[in-house]
Amino acid sequence: MKVSKFLIAALFTVSGYMAQAKDIDPNLTEKVRNEVAKHILKADWQNVGTKSFLVTFLINSNNEVIVSSTSDKALDEKIKNVLNYQKLNVDGVKPFELYTLPVTIK
Repeated sequence: MKVSKFLIAALFTVSGYMAQAKDIDPNLTEKVRNEVAKHILKADWQNVGTKSFLVTFLINSNNEVIVSSTSDKALDEKIKNVLNYQKLNVDGVKPFELYTLPVTIK
């Protein structure tokens, strides 16, 4: 019973992302991803090893990143220190809209 509830919840989550995905410009998404990656690469990741996680953030009216959460609690504070209030040089981003970005550190 627990497994079926989990699968149903996962299905609704995935369908919600797919429904929203049609409104997102792929070029804009790529630009935001590149800008965020540029800031993430500035940090020291030598002691972390290989990690994959999700970063959920919004962009305020000044084009600054504000991280709301990450899926890796051990790296949550570090990601927030690296990304919070970093300016993005991307035009066309809707302020205060949530973005979720998958990140893999090797």
